[in-house]
Amino acid sequence: MFSILHTLERHAIELGRIKKLIEEPHMAHCKFIVVAIDDPQSFNRQASWASSFNADDTHKIFQALADQTRE
Repeated sequence: MFSILHTLERHAIELGRIKKLIEEPHMAHCKFIVVAIDDPQSFNRQASWASSFNADDTHKIFQALADQTRE
């Protein structure tokens, strides 16, 4: 199951559309993490995310990605 775990109102429509796409039968064999981020010109740049993983695994994956970007 693909769940929207954290969303800002301005990202809700986009994440909802992606959720609908990911839940189609031809996408069932994959897992996803989707991040919607405000553009660089935003005065209050924030992110929303959705994931096929549970909240703990999603956190671990984000942490691993953060660590990989420092290498």
